[in-house]
Amino acid sequence: MSDTYQPIFNRAFSEELRENLASGESIYDYLNPEFEVQPESILQSTLSVSDDLPELSPDISADVDNAIKLYEYFHNLDKTQASDKRLWIYLSHVTFREYTMGRWGLKTTAEELNISSEAKRKAISYISERWFLSGNARSLRRHSIARLWWSAYLTAAPWLQDPAYFGSLETDDKYVYTKVLFSTQDIVQQILERRLGWSDRMLIAILEYLRQHPEVAQNREAVRNLMKELNLILGYRKLPVLGFNKLLSIITEAAQGTNSNA
Repeated sequence: MSDTYQPIFNRAFSEELRENLASGESIYDYLNPEFEVQPESILQSTLSVSDDLPELSPDISADVDNAIKLYEYFHNLDKTQASDKRLWIYLSHVTFREYTMGRWGLKTTAEELNISSEAKRKAISYISERWFLSGNARSLRRHSIARLWWSAYLTAAPWLQDPAYFGSLETDDKYVYTKVLFSTQDIVQQILERRLGWSDRMLIAILEYLRQHPEVAQNREAVRNLMKELNLILGYRKLPVLGFNKLLSIITEAAQGTNSNA
């Protein structure tokens, strides 16, 4: 077992980073691949980690592989620790800074930031969303590193998490639904950033439908229409309390209805 524990920023420094960004004072730091860490800004968490740090690729097509790597690296991360803003801010700014800059870095220059106040405002908003967290569930699903871990956590081997409900879905591939989720970026956005994706039963049922119907999964408009329709249904029906087969049939009917109206 490793005796290495994951460092995190302390609360005061996390807030200082956020305030400096909001004021625009530190926006230029996000063009710099280096980040100087002061010892007094660091805490050692109780999360034990391996010294074998995973390498993450900034390519969009590598999202699913990155998610699996992170989930397996932080295999003993619990939900309380995984909701700690200080952990994810440290990971995006320090541990996986190269990845975060490559995947979610600024697409501008210091000169452009100096010239345009609008460009600077947009840059601050963009960095705030991808490098920091606001404290709600949606922000966890948009943060550069948290989104990857949470995506795998919510979709990996659901039959192990709730065998009575998902037992019939068991396969040899524990990441089958993680792969469906990341099969297109629109699926990630439309499901995880909506209220629908906050229920593990809804999330897995939707992904099972999309697994069975790859033609829908690959159709951006069809996915968006389905999510809108299910969101409406969720407003007057308690879908997560239904049995899995019934829930899947409602999703199927909703998809057929939106396709026929297209």
